[in-house]
Amino acid sequence: MSDIVLKTENLTKHYGGVHALQEANFELRKGEHVAIMGDNGAGKSTFVRQITGVEQRTDGKIWFDGKEVNFAGPIEAREAGIETVFQNLALADDLDVPSNLFLGREKVLFNLGPFSILDRKAMRRATEAALIRTAVKIPNLSSTIRH
Repeated sequence: MSDIVLKTENLTKHYGGVHALQEANFELRKGEHVAIMGDNGAGKSTFVRQITGVEQRTDGKIWFDGKEVNFAGPIEAREAGIETVFQNLALADDLDVPSNLFLGREKVLFNLGPFSILDRKAMRRATEAALIRTAVKIPNLSSTIRH
């Protein structure tokens, strides 16, 4: 069995006449964590938007866990197990680390619509586990991102 978890083949995205991403090939193996780095305009964000279903690709293929996928949106990608940590500009400065990590998909104790009670303990435990798995060290998870 292959240890490749995510693979792209000739992933391409055009916005009209602008070729933002051209034939990107990528493999992510089990247990790996990657950072996508490059110059401004190199196609990093475009690539991530394609594999997470935020945008639909112009051409190319994506495989996840050995199956070809075509995620209709980011929620479908998240449900399949693809998570993305965005750069600092996408963080809420006045929230703590667990609140930022679960922003938009908060765990709730009681679902009362707009008056739901959040399960802050579960979000903190899940955040701690994720930080251990990724070897990220944050001194105080309760501090706001600003601090």
